[in-house]
Amino acid sequence: RGEGKENRQVYLIYSGDESLSDFELKFSYRLLTKGNTGVETRARLDKTGKRDFEGYHADLGHVGIGDQILGAWDFHFGKGTRKEFPCPRGASLTIDENGKGHHAKIENAVAVAEIKEGGWNSCQIVAKGNHFQFFINGKLSSEFTDKLKGQQLKEGFIGLQLHDRGMIVEFKDLFLKNGQ
Repeated sequence: RGEGKENRQVYLIYSGDESLSDFELKFSYRLLTKGNTGVETRARLDKTGKRDFEGYHADLGHVGIGDQILGAWDFHFGKGTRKEFPCPRGASLTIDENGKGHHAKIENAVAVAEIKEGGWNSCQIVAKGNHFQFFINGKLSSEFTDKLKGQQLKEGFIGLQLHDRGMIVEFKDLFLKNGQ
């Protein structure tokens, strides 16, 4: 259980393996207040100082926060390092070899009506090579493939995020399977 008491983001970090590459992470979460939370994957310290960590971020938030957050992928890159593309709930994003983003719609993606407000929701994050998938309640929410060679995040740690002061989020039933 995390309660936002700081005026900044805080993370619970799994640092047992900071070279985590391919993996499957399953967990359940519930938000007891409005807010924004998520899971930082293949994370590393941000040496540019823009934020605490760089990483591919699976975003969660309260029902009603919007598809740019709830069920989306967010890209947390260091200042001036590379473009951060939107990958909202319902989208499949490919970042090509030239650093351009291409979006397609996911058919039958999880709908906001299928996410329990204030209740427990199950999540699954799958990272395999340069392809990442984010599932909520058994349905694909968003996915991306990062083909930008030389700038991909190939390994790192996992962090559970508590984004906002005054928010309360709970995580349970965490299961991590290393894909190597």
